[in-house]
Amino acid sequence: SCPASARTRSVPRRARRRLTDAVRGLVALLPPTATRLRAGAEVEVPLSSLLPGDRVRVRPGQRIATDGVVREGNAAVDESTLTGESIPVERAPGDAVQGGTLVSGGTLLYEVTRRGADSAIARIVDAVAEAQGTRAPISRLADRVSAVFVPTVLVLAALTFAVWMLLPHGADGLAVAVRHFVAVLVIACPCALGLATPAAVAVGTSRAASLGFLVKGGDALERASTIDRVLFDKTGTLTEARA
Repeated sequence: SCPASARTRSVPRRARRRLTDAVRGLVALLPPTATRLRAGAEVEVPLSSLLPGDRVRVRPGQRIATDGVVREGNAAVDESTLTGESIPVERAPGDAVQGGTLVSGGTLLYEVTRRGADSAIARIVDAVAEAQGTRAPISRLADRVSAVFVPTVLVLAALTFAVWMLLPHGADGLAVAVRHFVAVLVIACPCALGLATPAAVAVGTSRAASLGFLVKGGDALERASTIDRVLFDKTGTLTEARA
C-alpha cells in the first residue's frame, strides 16, 4: 500500500465522525418519552413504546415525539428544524405534525401515524447518511486518473530500483536502490488523489447537516459550487441562524 495512506486515511474517518455528530443532533430533537393518553389517564412512556393509533398529549415547550395528526387543541408549532420556516405555524384538529418539532404555544392531543424509521426526521437522518456515501462526478475522474497514475508510479519506482542496482555502489548497492525506490513511491504517491474527493464530500455534507442544510448527494454538492445567485418566490422564507 502507499506509504502516505496512514496519514491520509484519518481524513475521511474524521469526516465520518463529524457526520455522525450532525446526525445525532437531528436524532436528539426527538424526546426520550411522551405523555400517552389511554383510558382517560395520562402516562409517561418511552418513545419506543408508542404505536400507530396511540394518542399523545404535548404541552408548550415540549417537542412532538412522533409524526401524527392533531385530534384536539390548537397550538403554534416551531417547524424550523424540518422546514426552515422561522415563524411557528398554527396547528388545529386535522393538521399533520412531525416528530422533533417544538410546541411554542397551546396544547395538542395528536394521534400517532408514523414512528421510528417511517417518521419524517428518520428519513432525513437516512438521507444525510446516504448523501455522505454518494460519489460526486469529479470522483469518477479521479478514479480514472488513478487507474493510470498508480501503475505508472509503480513502473517508475521499479525502473528506478533497477537502474540504481545496475550502478556501482559496492556493498551498499541494494540499500541505495531500495532507498530510491521508496522515495519515488512516497513523492509520487497517488493516495491523496483518491481520498481528497470523498473526504471533501464527507466534510461538506456533514458541515451542511450541522447547519440545517441537507445535501442530497455528492453530485448536488458539486453543482452547488457553481451557484452565484438564489431566487425566492413570494412565499419563500429567508431565515437567519441563531443560537
